[in-house]
Amino acid sequence: MSDAVKFEQVFADELKVIDQRRAAAGVRPDPLGCTPERALELGLVGLAFSGGGIRSASFNLGVLQALAKHRILSGCDYLSTVSGGGYIGSCLSALCSDKNVGVSPEDFPFAFDGREERPEVKRLRQHGEYLAPAGGLLQLDTWRVVSTYVGRLLVTLSTIMAILGVAAAAWIIVYPKIVNLALGMRGEAPVLDGLLWGKPRDHITALFAPAMVVGALWLLTTLVYAVVTVVPRLWTLRFREGFTRFQAIILRLAFVLAVAGVLPLLLVYVDKLVTDFKLAFSLPAAVSALSVAGSRLLGEEAKGLPAMLKRGLVAAGMALFVAMVCLGVLYVVWGWANIAGTIFALLLGVLVLLALFTDINRVSMHYFYRDRLSEAFIVRRDRGRRDQLVSADDLMLSALAYLDRRVPYHLVNTCVNLLGSDDPALRGRKADFFLLSPLYCGSRATGYRRTAEYENDRMSLATAMAVSGAAASPQHGYGSSTAMAFLMTLLNVRLGIWAENPRNRPSLLGGWLTPRRLWPLYLCRELFNDTDEQRWLVNLSDGGHIENLAMYELLRRRCKVIIASDAEADPKRTFGGLGGVIRKARIDMGIEIRMDDIDKLIPDKETKLSELHAVTGTIRYPKGDGTFDVGTLIYIKSSLTGDDPRDLHEYRSSHDTFPHESTADQFFDEAQFESYRELGYRSGKAAAALMGVKAA
Repeated sequence: MSDAVKFEQVFADELKVIDQRRAAAGVRPDPLGCTPERALELGLVGLAFSGGGIRSASFNLGVLQALAKHRILSGCDYLSTVSGGGYIGSCLSALCSDKNVGVSPEDFPFAFDGREERPEVKRLRQHGEYLAPAGGLLQLDTWRVVSTYVGRLLVTLSTIMAILGVAAAAWIIVYPKIVNLALGMRGEAPVLDGLLWGKPRDHITALFAPAMVVGALWLLTTLVYAVVTVVPRLWTLRFREGFTRFQAIILRLAFVLAVAGVLPLLLVYVDKLVTDFKLAFSLPAAVSALSVAGSRLLGEEAKGLPAMLKRGLVAAGMALFVAMVCLGVLYVVWGWANIAGTIFALLLGVLVLLALFTDINRVSMHYFYRDRLSEAFIVRRDRGRRDQLVSADDLMLSALAYLDRRVPYHLVNTCVNLLGSDDPALRGRKADFFLLSPLYCGSRATGYRRTAEYENDRMSLATAMAVSGAAASPQHGYGSSTAMAFLMTLLNVRLGIWAENPRNRPSLLGGWLTPRRLWPLYLCRELFNDTDEQRWLVNLSDGGHIENLAMYELLRRRCKVIIASDAEADPKRTFGGLGGVIRKARIDMGIEIRMDDIDKLIPDKETKLSELHAVTGTIRYPKGDGTFDVGTLIYIKSSLTGDDPRDLHEYRSSHDTFPHESTADQFFDEAQFESYRELGYRSGKAAAALMGVKAA
């Protein structure tokens, strides 16, 4: 059953909330009402914070301070964030869940007025190293990190090996003659002598019998398909699509069974070459290393090779690796053929227990990452002591929908990975924009569902923030690679999540059997880069994997003014994030963006200083009759100019990559945090000046 709605309904309901917030803030509501058709007339103002980890969070903290001081923040209708920009954006949303906190200069939690810092800012500064263990090598926190990763890695590897082991043990139970064949070729006595066949060709027949049976079924369906073509009533588009899909499933099964039949024969030859048990298991590791190295080489350095050849070589390497892993498992199980039934039962028991009592997201590193972020950023004031901060980890995303102050409506941007989609457009882009917001969650590919229903006690603000910043993920939008997906899944480097598909609310056996009970199947899909928008669960990762400025959703809402703060790492000033969103806006919505004076953001080669912190641009929204509605883009870029405070230039003298230090650095000390915050504050003031706003 589908509960999904389209974007038009999402936008209409958002405008109702914005109308209420404007009224609560003392802004006279429009008597004609807020409707999507009148979006440009409403003068919607959107604020966008880019990705960039803790670098973006500290820089945009300064931007927030400047915009609040100039009374611009209280006039923003939307706050759109992605990845690191979501750290500080989610922190603001969590703090504003307290009725005594808002975005006006009087009650702004991050107020910067030259006096003693507020506790909210002190906490952020103290958690600049939010991922780092507290203390040295022998400290408890260090071992917590090690224990968490190793434990979850073992669960993941055990699951993958259990799946392979179950398959191997099942072969031995169903076709024990295969064991005798292998042992006989080694010159050993058969262990199941009562079941031996007499001729070698019979062994070969046994190996490929399942594949031949399924292959024969496929041939039969082909004949049926040809016969049905003469029946007009049956020969419909729906029938053709369904029947060909069914045939594809059968043919794929036949192929898998054929490969499975080849494995025992390969084992015989491998067994002749491998005399040492350890060497048998060193082969998969060697093949893995070569495959990953080859994919890296073929993906970047060998640019002259045809794309098809590069992909083919990488695929061959990964197929060889999988074959070697299977052979390694079979090698072990074969040696214990006389207790194959026991091994099968134990491995099957492991899979059943894991499926019943755990969750695919809980055996990854997602929750570790989420909890670290939540501890640093998702807080609110203590009701008893207003100068103290307490955790707001239980704050659900839907609770932010109806705040009674003019707090910007928060859009958390993530990426839904669709590498296996049947839609060529989605498959070519490899992903789609997936929104997590107080009212609705979803994407164009999946539809949208109300957050209050969708979250199901899972989609808290902390979870949404962590998913939006899940940069280390096997599937990562445009940059997805089959080889890297396989390796990252195998090593359990998975910060993204599998979330419910908004278009479905599946529930079997009275609600007990849910898609999450089948999580080993989704682990295999993640392993082989097979994700799409049709399954019960969809794979979500960092929103920066599809668009890293968080501007796209504001452009869809036809905001009159967009303030975009770009704090991504861009040492060469290629403006890759800006170029990407301009391109997607033109392709998807026909929106044209033209920038003014953007060259003034590029530093001089000698002084390494830029002329400006921020520039303006023009947004042209198509009306459908050949004319355009015009909006304004205020684009902030982390740049040093000649009028910045002395301490920023001093920091630059000892950190030559500042303010574009690598996003891999998520361990900010006091000096680093303060340098980016101050630069953000200066940049926010420059943006206010472009808007013609003077400080209060």
